[in-house]
Amino acid sequence: MTDKRALIVDAPGADRDGLAGQLQSAGYAVLTADDGEHGLHVVLADAPPVVIMGWTSPVVGGREFCAALRTHEGVGIVYIIVLDDGRRRESMVEAFDAGADDYLVRPYEPVELLARIRAGERVVGLEADLAKRHRELFAYHARLTLTNEKLERAVTVDPLTGLNNRAAGTARARECWAIAARYGDPFALIVLDIDHFKRINDEHGHAAGDAVLRETGRALQRAARFGETVCRYGGEEFLIVCPRSTARMAAHGAERIRQAIAQRTTMVGGKALSVTVSCGVAERAPLMDGVDDLLAAADAAMYAAKRGGRNRVVVSGIGDGIQPVASVAALGGGPGRELSTRDEGESAGTILLADPDARSRGIAATVLAGRGLNVASFCEIEGAMAAFQSHLPDVIVLSSAFPRDRLADALREIKRNPASWELPVLMLHDGEDGDPYGVVTDGLIDGCLAHAAVEMELGRRVGDLLRLRTARMEVVRAHDLLGEQARAMTLMLELAQDLSTAVGLDVVLERVVAAAAEMTCCRTVTVLLPDASRETLHVVKTVGIDELSAADVLIRRGQGAVGRAFERAQSTLAGDAGEAAEYADGPDALLLGRGPFLCKPLMSANDAVGVLTVADRQGQSAFGPRELEYVDLLSNIIAPAIVEIAARQARDEARDSIVVALATLAEQRDSSTGQHLDRVTQFALLLARELRAAEPHRSVIDDRFMGDLVRAVPLHDIGKVGVPDQILLKPGKLTPAERSVMQTHTQVGADTIRAIAERVPGVTFLNMAADITHAHHEWFDGTGYPRGLKGTDIPLEARIAAVADVYDALTTKRCYKAAYSHERARRIIGDGAGTHFDPDVVAAFVRREHDFISLAESLADDDQTVGRATRETPAVRPVANSPSA
Repeated sequence: MTDKRALIVDAPGADRDGLAGQLQSAGYAVLTADDGEHGLHVVLADAPPVVIMGWTSPVVGGREFCAALRTHEGVGIVYIIVLDDGRRRESMVEAFDAGADDYLVRPYEPVELLARIRAGERVVGLEADLAKRHRELFAYHARLTLTNEKLERAVTVDPLTGLNNRAAGTARARECWAIAARYGDPFALIVLDIDHFKRINDEHGHAAGDAVLRETGRALQRAARFGETVCRYGGEEFLIVCPRSTARMAAHGAERIRQAIAQRTTMVGGKALSVTVSCGVAERAPLMDGVDDLLAAADAAMYAAKRGGRNRVVVSGIGDGIQPVASVAALGGGPGRELSTRDEGESAGTILLADPDARSRGIAATVLAGRGLNVASFCEIEGAMAAFQSHLPDVIVLSSAFPRDRLADALREIKRNPASWELPVLMLHDGEDGDPYGVVTDGLIDGCLAHAAVEMELGRRVGDLLRLRTARMEVVRAHDLLGEQARAMTLMLELAQDLSTAVGLDVVLERVVAAAAEMTCCRTVTVLLPDASRETLHVVKTVGIDELSAADVLIRRGQGAVGRAFERAQSTLAGDAGEAAEYADGPDALLLGRGPFLCKPLMSANDAVGVLTVADRQGQSAFGPRELEYVDLLSNIIAPAIVEIAARQARDEARDSIVVALATLAEQRDSSTGQHLDRVTQFALLLARELRAAEPHRSVIDDRFMGDLVRAVPLHDIGKVGVPDQILLKPGKLTPAERSVMQTHTQVGADTIRAIAERVPGVTFLNMAADITHAHHEWFDGTGYPRGLKGTDIPLEARIAAVADVYDALTTKRCYKAAYSHERARRIIGDGAGTHFDPDVVAAFVRREHDFISLAESLADDDQTVGRATRETPAVRPVANSPSA
């Protein structure tokens, strides 16, 4: 239905009365205003679709009136027809430039004017319809985005734990397999299962089981290394994809994860539940057909861990089919060491010989023994394979006299096994064919030798294969060393990144103890810092010790290994249990255990600022040069960081106090705003936390963003210090000119903050504060001020602050308005989704509206009540009397 209302802005007189009569005769409801200022108030109050303006209106003329209508954010769609006497030819151009839609010279034909009004009504109707469709499109886009996010999460994310689901984990494993196959990189998988999980469900209920699954998922996410992918594989089973990892490296990670989970508890109904996990590890081998084979090997290793007593790590293909890792010593005693089953004192190679013919087997064994080699000979291939499973040889010698299918199966088993695929295999045969059964070309053996040449050639050929084995092991060892160094470098880079972005010492120290534990293979790592007097050290971060117990540890300067390291600024190292026994009764015994330990003073400018302890080393083996070097490197990084962060925190506290004081000073010029800054800041943090929970904002809203936001939001209206009191504190309506002055506060505030930011580069919250100050009155549809930014061109922090600011403005009492209820404010903000506000931020507001009500209650001004509500003009198209718009 057409809105048949028209406003005539002209001086009182016969011309205006005659025009009003013509319009009323045509069925229009006529509004009148004597001048442009009065007309602007009528437009803001009644929003007529058509305005007929006398160009030479007194007080505020036609040009100023048109410009005010086109720039005021409180004015909707309006069609402006200018009436002029035509004396100045430039008037028509000026009218159109100022924003007029039509121009008519007096005297005019009433029929022509009515026709032009009807044309204007059609234009207004089309624009209104377009604006409606635009809002609907934005709302639809917001709903579609949310739906797509939900669908994506449903496809790739496990809803209970928030981890990748089986499909996503398997897809990542296939991707890593393809990369490993192409470039020859190692690749391993860890499959782990929660022990006795059915008992938890049976005894405590499925809710307790769900809680355990969630807590285990969180522990896995924290314990996984950079680049690894954790997924819930099904039920209580989890999968960790470990690109560029050997079985040894993955087993070290699995052992760390096993210990981390064993040390955690899940609180359910006031009861603390502890669980353990059984882990299976498998590494890609050349003859595996694909990732399914690797998954099967890791799964079999996990079930072997279950059979072996649970709460352990088992590596596929090592030892008795599978090797339990009771300690890292089973993997060579520490990071980067050779995985070998040879005894420490053994100098000769071990040869596994299998030949069904007693005579030829005896000749071969004699030749090999004559070269000082240890020979294990078998007449049956099954016995040979059983021995191979329990003790890996250095070279395997097989006879082609065994049945072809059994021989081929044995060779494939050897080459598929991650622990033995690099073992050299020599085939003895009777025929002239140098490649019996074609197994050499299949990659199953490394050479052939006729039985007739055994006495002459076997010793030399086996010697060559032993050298090949040694070379292969050197390559594996070098690759493991590179992997270990790359892992250490990754940890160092992550730590350096944390140091550069961390907002507090707690985050840095958490990363430090985790990195130290992984790099030294120690279960217990602790950082201690002195009190203000530097006479007593206390635990500030630890892993491997109950936090409540650690909190009771207080070590006097000079006491125990820790106090001595701090006082003398020298490391205290216990290389074995015997040396550690000297400190068994000291005040730091809880931190150091009864095995090898290291207390490293954290030095900065020749002064000890704390102590780092590493103890309870896996396998209780002594610290090697590499582990000591890692601890030195860590201490050299974190000691200056501790000093810097402490100084930074002191500077930040002083700076924040100044910033808040300035913002409060600006706010207190308008005494009606009360705790406005505190409320808007807390509202903004609520919205940011909600948006952070999902993409696309999760990757943007990090800890630094949150830290900057809490400092930046209080400055959003600091530009009002440049607004004169007669405008800022005016209880009545603002004139267009006054409103223009009021709107300059965004530019003034942004320019002021940017000027400060240029003088103190690196203070990131100032850049965010400038963006918020400049853009928090922009509208999502591009009709806000001062720059008319649109959509995501408006900084995210400004879009968040806009909703927070408007909600507080709507729900609190001001000198120019009463408070709105929460329900009315919610409706206004919801209606503004896609026009005034970012639909994503509005959706976050709706999800957290009860928290908004609680915050509004707790931070209410003395003269406010709950349900309060405010409406500062930012949220809705402002009324002319709103100084805060």
